[in-house]
Amino acid sequence: MIDEAEFKALCEELRAEVPSILKRRPPHMNEESILLQELYVRLCKRLGIDPAVGAGSLDGLPEDALSAIFEINEIMRQHASPSFNHSKIVKEFLHESLRGITEAT
Repeated sequence: MIDEAEFKALCEELRAEVPSILKRRPPHMNEESILLQELYVRLCKRLGIDPAVGAGSLDGLPEDALSAIFEINEIMRQHASPSFNHSKIVKEFLHESLRGITEAT
């Protein structure tokens, strides 16, 4: 299980690593997709879930933003305790992370 404070901390840790994550971004993935995929992978690891299996709807890691958000939502639906608005936290994470990219260029 994961609570709101732990999820926020996970997002903050990831946000601190955005420049290095984006340096190794595959060319076929945009910034939003790679950040969501990385959040998904770290969330799975935090919960002891195999990222290649996740919530079970995809075969392998999600490579687009929509798939990653779906997988994150499914995992949070099953493992958030107590339930909280994780979508808002993800939106804030993306906004701050992508804003930092824009300001750095």
